[in-house]
Amino acid sequence: MANETSLVGTAVLGFELCGGYAHFSQLASGFYDRSPLTSREKIGDALGKLTGVRGKRRAAEALDLVLDGSRSPMETVLTCALTFPGELGGCGFEAPIMNHEVVLDGRASALAGLSRCCLDLAWPEQMRAFEYDGAAWHTDARADRRRREALASMGWTVNVIDLADVSNGSSLMGAISLIEGVVPRAGDGPIDAATLQALLGRLLKATRFGLGLNAALFGVTVGRGVVDVHV
Repeated sequence: MANETSLVGTAVLGFELCGGYAHFSQLASGFYDRSPLTSREKIGDALGKLTGVRGKRRAAEALDLVLDGSRSPMETVLTCALTFPGELGGCGFEAPIMNHEVVLDGRASALAGLSRCCLDLAWPEQMRAFEYDGAAWHTDARADRRRREALASMGWTVNVIDLADVSNGSSLMGAISLIEGVVPRAGDGPIDAATLQALLGRLLKATRFGLGLNAALFGVTVGRGVVDVHV
């Protein structure tokens, strides 16, 4: 597949294979939840055993861009935009840990009513995080606020990004400014909004964003309640 698609498209596929979601089987927007099929390490091991196979070089190059642990296409788009190198239109930030689990201390746990929580994109050393505010996950505003207040009490700074930010380079630049100078970034040149916007367009296309729903999403009949579906 790496031989048949772009470097960006191959990397997006890698995030899906190593993440907790899958696109519908037909060409449609939306996704459903499932356990990761593999990991970056396992793909790397498999590539190392291949010889004389077309697409291996591009697959290896794309794998360098992939992270484990994404739980949605939009988390993938956001992470790629932040971490891809400048020559691809990305910001070049140090890779975050995706869906990083934080064990809450006693005070934070009492505040949030939880013993632990996950952060979509986290840089633990800098105690910074981004969360993608998707409707499927964040349906209880009060609980989200308490959770973020609990993390703040432990020294975390959590910034929220929504669909409007992810689909607009200028808007995303505002969010990016919140971590500039805090999270390490390759190179010291300015981030170009135009090239970032172009990359976002390619990433969104690779995740089938906006293509709508087809009549048969999975290719087989799936009973209600069998899987969690997000459109």
